[in-house]
Amino acid sequence: FCLLSLFTLLMIQYLRVYQTDRLKDFGWIWFLALLFLFMLALARLVWTLTDSRPAFAFALPIPTYAMLLTIFYRPRVAIISSPLLAVAVALLYGSNFQLMLVHTITSIASVFVVRRTRTMGDIVKAGIFLSLISPIAVLASHFVMIDFSVNRELLIAAVGAFGSGFLLVPFLTFGLIHFIPILFGLPS
Repeated sequence: FCLLSLFTLLMIQYLRVYQTDRLKDFGWIWFLALLFLFMLALARLVWTLTDSRPAFAFALPIPTYAMLLTIFYRPRVAIISSPLLAVAVALLYGSNFQLMLVHTITSIASVFVVRRTRTMGDIVKAGIFLSLISPIAVLASHFVMIDFSVNRELLIAAVGAFGSGFLLVPFLTFGLIHFIPILFGLPS
C-alpha cells in the first residue's frame, strides 16, 4: 500500500509540474493506475503459481507497461514510471535486485524501441529486439552480482526472458492496444 501511495504521489507531482492538462483527464489516470495494478497482479499470479521461484519472474511481460505508456502517451512518463513498477515487482519477489535491474533495463529499452511506432510491425520488431536484450540483461546482471556460476535457475531465467520478449510482450501489447481506447476513452 505504501509503495502504491508513493507511486501515485510521484506521478501526480510529475503531472502537476510538467503535464497539468493530464490531471484533469480521469480516463488517462485510470489507465495508468489500472495498468500498474494489472502488472502487479500478473507478477503476484506468477509468484504464486511458481512457488516464488525468482527465475520465472524474468519471464514477466513488464516491458508491456512501458510500451503502452509510450504508445498512448509519452516516453518520458514511461521512463519515469517503469522503474517504479520494476521496484514493486522486485519487492514482491523478496527485494530481488537482479530482477529490478533486468526489468528496468528492458522497460527503458522498450521505450526507445517503440517511441516512433507507426504500425503493428514496429511492435513485432520491438519484441525481437527485447528477445535479444532480455537474456543479455539477465546474464549480465547475474555476473555483475559477482556470481560466475551457471546453474539451472540462470538458464531458466534467460530462456524465460527470451520467451517473454519474443512472445509475451508483443502479444500482450497487441491485445491491450485494441481495448485501451475503448475502455479509457484514449485516442487510438
